[in-house]
Amino acid sequence: MNENPSKDSDEVADGVVLDLDENRGLVGIDVQHASKHADISRLILSKMPLRELEAA
Repeated sequence: MNENPSKDSDEVADGVVLDLDENRGLVGIDVQHASKHADISRLILSKMPLRELEAA
């Protein structure tokens, strides 16, 4: 993923939306209602360039 602003989005599966920059590069992934589809009580991130992570 990159830090460019999102210019477009593409729903690739029911409730899964990819945010794309002006060159169609991936800038974000949105999983709508994720907690209803998966147990996310424990989330492991690997090789993700994170600057900030907030969890409740």
